[in-house]
Amino acid sequence: MGSILLAWNPKRFQWGDLHDELRKVRRRGRATSSWNIGNRRELAPGTRFYLIRLGSEPRGLVGSGWSTSQPYPDDHWDLDRAARGEKSRYIGIYFDVLQDIPVINMEELKQPPLSAMHWSTQMSGVAIPDEIAHHLEAHWTKRTGRPTHSTAEELPIGATKKHSQKVYVNRYERDPKARALCLAKHGTRCSVCKALLSEIYGSSAEGIVHVHHLTRLADIPDDYLIDPVRDLRPVCPNCHAVIHSRDPIYSLQEMRRMMASRVRKRRTQ
Repeated sequence: MGSILLAWNPKRFQWGDLHDELRKVRRRGRATSSWNIGNRRELAPGTRFYLIRLGSEPRGLVGSGWSTSQPYPDDHWDLDRAARGEKSRYIGIYFDVLQDIPVINMEELKQPPLSAMHWSTQMSGVAIPDEIAHHLEAHWTKRTGRPTHSTAEELPIGATKKHSQKVYVNRYERDPKARALCLAKHGTRCSVCKALLSEIYGSSAEGIVHVHHLTRLADIPDDYLIDPVRDLRPVCPNCHAVIHSRDPIYSLQEMRRMMASRVRKRRTQ
């Protein structure tokens, strides 16, 4: 799907919840947010992005992640322009890396081969040429220890059954694009028992949830395109274990009926 550059200039935009986002990424390895992309109308969910800090030092790439939505209109981020009724476009985003100092600073970005990209843009949503993105991925992975794309054992968005015969359900847990899109739509509350683990265990469990494929890959047509929003659901680890305790797996509806039956029995005892 290619990669894009998102720009942030602290002199122009005060990121009020930056420290909250930093803490979430440090604690959980991820955080969700939204970002202005000007008037860009088309951008596929699951697009890789890098966030560059501009203006005052330290300048350079400070974050990365995946888009989780199509562009949508909302009030302009500049309050004066918003007061005049101006709109801008935004995307949902999922950070997998976010730092307050650059991972790759501006001086490094000015060195070949990365120097072929104009990094000092004031616009967000600028496409990063594939050749530059390839070098950037390698450099980013070396610096952060986090791959910028799905590995061979992770299911890419839009993969078909014939390309994923040996993929197991839990591999969706390790595909950041699929997980981000699923949770952006459905949240992190279990789709079966409605448990939100942070309500049980506190902030240490914030964001912990499994991502479950509703239909076994063996049961879907060869040319079927897997949609993380339509085909995946968040489930807690307990429910996930029970779902896969038999073959064929329990459906979410069966699981809910099972739980409702137990509740009724307890009430009559």
